[in-house]
Amino acid sequence: MSETPRLTKQQAAIIGAYTRITCGPFNDIHEYVDSFPQFKGITTLEFTDKSIVEEIREAVKPSFLAICYVETESDSNKTLEKSKHKTKLDVAQERIAELEKALQYTNSGLALAYEAASKHLNDETMLHIGHHQAHIQKILNDK
Repeated sequence: MSETPRLTKQQAAIIGAYTRITCGPFNDIHEYVDSFPQFKGITTLEFTDKSIVEEIREAVKPSFLAICYVETESDSNKTLEKSKHKTKLDVAQERIAELEKALQYTNSGLALAYEAASKHLNDETMLHIGHHQAHIQKILNDK
């Protein structure tokens, strides 16, 4: 049985800097963050400042993504492949969130249109608008 590979010192520091979960000595994280010009001379106390922590997270994000793995299939064998990109699942989840937001805006717009139009349009048009609004609401409720 093969031994589980260990993180390198740098990988542990990157993970700690990005996630705030230590996988090795805090001193390694401190040294890694200090290697960025904008964080040169950073004090331990500054690691507790939320705005600085967010700046650190953004600065190390490319390095963090570079060491992440995504599972793929190759020649009927599952392998691990380094990826500097979002996984397909991440992209799909972001797209779903965008579509849900668009549907909510559309539904709100239809509700306003329905209310404004109710004074001026015939019953058939009002039923048509109401049908679209109900359909969008069903989609939002079923998610």
